[in-house]
Amino acid sequence: MKNFKTKILALVICLCMCLSVLTGCSLVVKDTKKENAKTAITIGDTVITREELIEDYNRFYQQVNSQNYYYFMYNDPETIVEDFYNSVVANKIILLEAEKLVADETLVITDEDMQGVWDKVFDYVYGQVDSYEKSILSLAGTEEKDYPARLQKEETDATAEKAYKYEPYEFEEVSVLTASGTSFDPENFKTDDEIEKIKEYVLKYNAGDDENKDMVAIADAELKTRKQAYNEFIADLQFAAKANKKDSSQAAVLKAEVERVYKSYYESMLYTKYQEYINSTIAGVAGKYENKFSDEAIAEKYRKLLDTSKESNTVENDYVELIYP
Repeated sequence: MKNFKTKILALVICLCMCLSVLTGCSLVVKDTKKENAKTAITIGDTVITREELIEDYNRFYQQVNSQNYYYFMYNDPETIVEDFYNSVVANKIILLEAEKLVADETLVITDEDMQGVWDKVFDYVYGQVDSYEKSILSLAGTEEKDYPARLQKEETDATAEKAYKYEPYEFEEVSVLTASGTSFDPENFKTDDEIEKIKEYVLKYNAGDDENKDMVAIADAELKTRKQAYNEFIADLQFAAKANKKDSSQAAVLKAEVERVYKSYYESMLYTKYQEYINSTIAGVAGKYENKFSDEAIAEKYRKLLDTSKESNTVENDYVELIYP
């Protein structure tokens, strides 16, 4: 197994030498379509191609790096490949199991779920265009304080103290999560329609808030720079597509990028639904355990009560000990 994982590491390193990071968007370059389509790993009946492995590694790298900046500096290659290998295999198995539950309608993907996925896709593309627009303004010598208000960071009062109010918590019986909501109908859904909406979306800005969006047109005086930013975003996608000998038309590269991002957010949503279902069966089946609430469920409640980060390495152990001596 160790030799196999070492081979996987060598493959990942080799493949990642073919990556080009373009303004926060990792894209594959210098690899032919034929090479990308080769099988890298097989898990059950699921085949992971070299291109998919690269995408998995990009997600792994970005997620781990955002949580622990020093991880890749201080861990040896064997540790990294062990973590990456386990991450890829575990995620694929969970997604396969989740898809089985969706197929037999134990879990239902709802219209609301899909809207949440597409909201994230829209915001991702919007954020990319924002980054290009800021770069254009910066190169033109514009100071950040003179950027359009929609591009400026909201200032927060660092001295403001958050008031906490702790109240006794009463645990309620957890019901097992099953099919609910209006089932999403893939037969009546068209990705191209969403892409057309994205094109309109990036030329507007939110005058409301995150919960109650009010998208209005960007001012004419700012529209030229905004369109330039969008065009540069597309141009970089085209550059990567040409390097991979793929269709580099504007329509094709935008669709490919949207579908790539959509897949990532869709799988994340499916993963979350699966975990919620499994947690509900563990913690909520009456009579299955003497205590209906798992250590994990109780620790999670204490995290919320104490406003403690989920990334904490001590909370679960400490508070499980307190409530389960």
